[in-house]
Amino acid sequence: MKHLALDTATATPCVALFENETVLASWQGTPGVHHGEQVLEGIDHCLSETQSNKSEIEFISTGIGPGA
Repeated sequence: MKHLALDTATATPCVALFENETVLASWQGTPGVHHGEQVLEGIDHCLSETQSNKSEIEFISTGIGPGA
């Protein structure tokens, strides 16, 4: 079961792809650049790094803290 985790609540956006409890791939964006412009790049990176397809993702989670 693959799980995509996104965090845009900090100065540096990040994305990770997990399978069960194992991190398969992770990505960190550039601080100070609009997160919305970067997060899709992070998702693409994690999917291509693991040769995964978006249809394999069963869960998506995100951090919602007060953030940057």
